[in-house]
Amino acid sequence: SARARVPAASLHTAWFAPCPSAERPDAAHDHERCISCGTCRDCSLCLTACPQQAISRTLEADGSATYTSDPARCIGCGICAGVCPCGIWKMQVNSPAA
Repeated sequence: SARARVPAASLHTAWFAPCPSAERPDAAHDHERCISCGTCRDCSLCLTACPQQAISRTLEADGSATYTSDPARCIGCGICAGVCPCGIWKMQVNSPAA
């Protein structure tokens, strides 16, 4: 499945570690240094920062992790979106309870 493209403004160059020119990889492999490529890097900052413990981490069979937010616990504070260095979390209005 195709992943949604992360807006360039959500990417943070602070997470792209600078390196001396003598150690810099050629342009075809420079992306391997970036740890803010618009996909979750499993840093767990959102998990530990959520004051309502609304975020859970699930380890998938392939070794990757999936983070989900429980709308019943989420208070919409936006801390998860603020601490995420990859721009993964987006704020949206919760559906009203039935």
